[in-house]
Amino acid sequence: MFRHRLVLLQGQFLTSEGKKWIAAGSLGIGYQSNNQASSPYFPLAEDGRFYPATTSSSAIGLIAAQGAYLISPNWLIGGQLGYSVTADYNEGSIGLYVRYFFEPRNGLPPHGSWPGPALRQTLALKTTPS
Repeated sequence: MFRHRLVLLQGQFLTSEGKKWIAAGSLGIGYQSNNQASSPYFPLAEDGRFYPATTSSSAIGLIAAQGAYLISPNWLIGGQLGYSVTADYNEGSIGLYVRYFFEPRNGLPPHGSWPGPALRQTLALKTTPS
């Protein structure tokens, strides 16, 4: 059996839309714990060997930020960065991108035409009772 518990406090920001530049970000801190029961090496043909039960817990954190600038009515340049720390792994990302719009734009909307993968992630918070 696998049990996962996550408690997270998260804050987000987004600059106003309609300008030639836009920025967004997210910062979070929390606590995570995982409990996994022992299990047989071969569940369909048990031979007495088992993976040991494991428990891990730690503080966790995440940071994600991105921004974009409309250098002309058709061209946008942007960048993003993200880093997260959990009980079992750390993950980081950084990116730069250039986009061309077929229809000229005078300003940037908050989402849809510019966000990169760092802030497209949806964080689902679930708590399993122990």
